[in-house]
Formats: sequence, structure tokens, C-alpha cells
Amino acid sequence: MDQDIILDKLKKAKQELIFNHEELQRCTKDLKIANVNLNIREKEKELNMEEFNSGLEQMMFAISHKVRKSVANILG
Repeated sequence: MDQDIILDKLKKAKQELIFNHEELQRCTKDLKIANVNLNIREKEKELNMEEFNSGLEQMMFAISHKVRKSVANILG
């Protein structure tokens, strides 16, 4: 009788372990997907920032040359 109780408890514990293991695998998979998505968004932000900075550099170059030309005309 005691063996039957112990056996039932072991079977339940095994089922819980299997369930927990499967849940852990699902969570791991979800975290990996989230990490990939995060890396993609990070790369997109980085590319957007580089593009924005390039635009600023071009604008600053153009403005500085216009100002320099105007100052040179004033100075003669």
C-alpha cells in the first residue's frame, strides 16, 4: 500500500517535472525570439541614426560654406 502511494507521488512529480521542463523550453524559445527582435530594432535605430547624422553633416557643410562665402564677400 505504501509503495502504491509512493509510486503515485513519483508519477505526479514526474508529470510536474515534464510540464515545468516544457514550460521552460517555451519560455526559452520566446526569449530567443524577443532577443532577435530587439537586436533587429537596435540595428534599425543605429542605421537611422547614422543616416540622420550624415544628413546633419551635409547640412552643416553647406551652411558653413554659405556663411564663409558671405563673410568673404563682406571682408572683400
